[in-house]
Amino acid sequence: MICVRDTVDTRGARERRTFRSTGQSLISGVFLLGVIAVLLAQVLQASSERPQIIGWIVIAGLAACVLRVMLWSVTASSDGVRIRGLIRTRVVGWSEIDHFSLGRLGLYPAVGIVHPKRGRPLAMSAIEVAKMSTAKGQENAQAMIAELNQLLAEHHGGNEPHAETRAAAPMEPGS
Repeated sequence: MICVRDTVDTRGARERRTFRSTGQSLISGVFLLGVIAVLLAQVLQASSERPQIIGWIVIAGLAACVLRVMLWSVTASSDGVRIRGLIRTRVVGWSEIDHFSLGRLGLYPAVGIVHPKRGRPLAMSAIEVAKMSTAKGQENAQAMIAELNQLLAEHHGGNEPHAETRAAAPMEPGS
């Protein structure tokens, strides 16, 4: 599943474009809500106060995780790209970005990647190909990466210094 949302200004010009692969965030969110429901049942049955307090703290932490997972996104604006992940949100200016790609990074088997001109690549968890994704899911993720590279080229004045590295590499099904 894919979600691309445009925000427009009063003149009808596009200000921001938000990218999100919603399938993985929905699965993660539903899973965490299930864990919260089980914990809530245990907390409500606890006979002493201490396990209840600990349980409520854990439930509050998991609820915050559910909210962050449901808000995963990559937003492109005139200033650059805002990457909202589970732990933190990062903003990378267009002038700092070399290119975008889709591939393996750390524990992510197939995720969108921002390649800065300096520093380490950054994962975009909102753009990913899930392990059990169909060819359509892979095409959607590659289309989002291609559009981000197009926006990058527009912000760099049409210069594409590393065009050969920007092509989305074909991925193996189920990888």
